[in-house]
Amino acid sequence: MIFSVFQYLKALADPVGRFRTLGVPRVVPAGSFRTGNDAVVFRVVSEGRTMMLKCYLRSPQMIEARCACSQRTPLTAYCRWLDRELTIDDDAGGTTEVGVTVGEWIEGRTLADEILDAVVERDAERLARLSAEFDRLALALLGQEWAHGDLKPENIVCSPNGMRLIDIDSIYTPELAGLTTTQLGTEGYRHPSRTESDFDRHLDDYPIALISTTLAALALDYDLYRRNDRGDGVLIDPSEAVAGTSAIVAEIERLFARAGDAAHTVILNSLLTPTHHIEGLHEALQQVVEGVPDADNLELAPRGGR
Repeated sequence: MIFSVFQYLKALADPVGRFRTLGVPRVVPAGSFRTGNDAVVFRVVSEGRTMMLKCYLRSPQMIEARCACSQRTPLTAYCRWLDRELTIDDDAGGTTEVGVTVGEWIEGRTLADEILDAVVERDAERLARLSAEFDRLALALLGQEWAHGDLKPENIVCSPNGMRLIDIDSIYTPELAGLTTTQLGTEGYRHPSRTESDFDRHLDDYPIALISTTLAALALDYDLYRRNDRGDGVLIDPSEAVAGTSAIVAEIERLFARAGDAAHTVILNSLLTPTHHIEGLHEALQQVVEGVPDADNLELAPRGGR
């Protein structure tokens, strides 16, 4: 079943009697919301608590397992699935009870916004801080048995307590092993060969390598953004990178060579791998974050992974 943003806006404009357990949530600021491909998200206050309320335009896939995963890790916003929580008006003149996700509202700005501001302000030091903080998050994420599934700067919030992941609707968790998914992640950040059957803990490998490379390069030359931005902060086209035809990959490789950044060079070269699984990425990020010895001897497994 498909629902509309208007149906949810109408329900939230007059929420009395609409919710089974949440009382009378009030949208803050009034009338504000953000939309994605499959949902609309509100910042609400209910019984003195600020929370995230996510309402779906299409029925979410595997949402209970994904919410459960978010409750076991500090890397993501904590979420709960409430089945048949909200009553909305339907197109036939009646009402329908729909499920919603509620959870932690993380205060802060997205990594996408932070990158853009730093580039506009030509703040190389700020970009270097963002690069280091993202690499720490990425290293922690690669150590998990689950994967976010739609990793991109818009889904990372820079909070006072560090970077946190939002939007759990594409998460892979071991409970879902053997299944497929139609949620393939955002095109500009996913491996071009990713299919519905590629549903495992390595979903974040390629976007991690892409974002890590981008931030490290911008910290060295913020003008790369102006010359190469493809929209949404994407500097490197994954298809061109995998094909070995990307001019900016070659430019960034020269940039890292001049800076003596061997570990990020390894991560950059991993963008040429023909699969979404990147062998050796954890070790390269560990070198960046923790300074593991022998950086010059780091290398990826033969392209294609295992």
